[in-house]
Amino acid sequence: MRTLPLWVWVTSGCMPDPVVPAAADCDALPTGPFVLEPFPASANEDIGMDSEGFLVGADNSGSLWRTDATGERTLVLPASGIDAGLRAMWWDDTLASVQYGTNALFRIDPRVGSRELLLGGLWTPSGIEIGPDHGVWFTELNGDRVQRFDTRTGESTVIAEGIRRPNGLTLNRAYDRLYVAATDDDQIVAIDIDPTTRLPLGPPEVFVDGAGDGIDGLSVDACGNVYAAWWSRRRIERWDAQGGRHEVLIDDPGSSAPLGNFAWGAEAFGWSPTTIYAVVQGPGTVVAIELGVREKPRPGPQ
Repeated sequence: MRTLPLWVWVTSGCMPDPVVPAAADCDALPTGPFVLEPFPASANEDIGMDSEGFLVGADNSGSLWRTDATGERTLVLPASGIDAGLRAMWWDDTLASVQYGTNALFRIDPRVGSRELLLGGLWTPSGIEIGPDHGVWFTELNGDRVQRFDTRTGESTVIAEGIRRPNGLTLNRAYDRLYVAATDDDQIVAIDIDPTTRLPLGPPEVFVDGAGDGIDGLSVDACGNVYAAWWSRRRIERWDAQGGRHEVLIDDPGSSAPLGNFAWGAEAFGWSPTTIYAVVQGPGTVVAIELGVREKPRPGPQ
């Protein structure tokens, strides 16, 4: 049984060796069946957990809501424009939002209900990820490329080009490898990242071939496993860190409401850290799914 000591957060660009809760047996994680429990939150495409412990998402009209662990909702920004990737930026307690409706990256402050343009002129930005380096990583679905935006300098860097319709993306638990869903090639590709320069160490390599053409959100758990949620059907899959062991955790091809992006709960604010909160695309609702494992360590204070 491979178990490790308590999970930690990080507060700088230097990532320690990843650790997981003692209760998690990384070689024997639950395989289901998993129960989808309705949760009273809203989300039209993506969902995230902000630094104050609220689940944040925009409804189908584009209005941004915060929901606490008890299910109480608060409207924070009407007409937010949020229609794609949404993640918390741990260094200033705001949200990064890529919006394909305006082809731009925005900073959103849910505490005061403000929106600030960070970068425009993009080609259908979709997936988003936050690193320990004050960087926002994102895909451009119709630009066939991945970029990293440095919030300290305001400069953007192309990380990879030629990935056909890249969608979801996520960094691994050591934050030195980037996984990207290559939608038109039915693949998940991996890009090794220099931990000092944050530049790619080589071209994208195939991590999973034949992954399907409907993958939307990607995520990594505390054991290093890679998760993929589909935009085209109600399906969530899991691969180990080598792309070998593959499990279908949820699959309901008959459902007309697929599961999209999802976020793990934040233990410090009363959420279950081993539960994911997934977007039900179409109705714009959310379901809670207990997976029995935490997310990878996220940068920021405990």
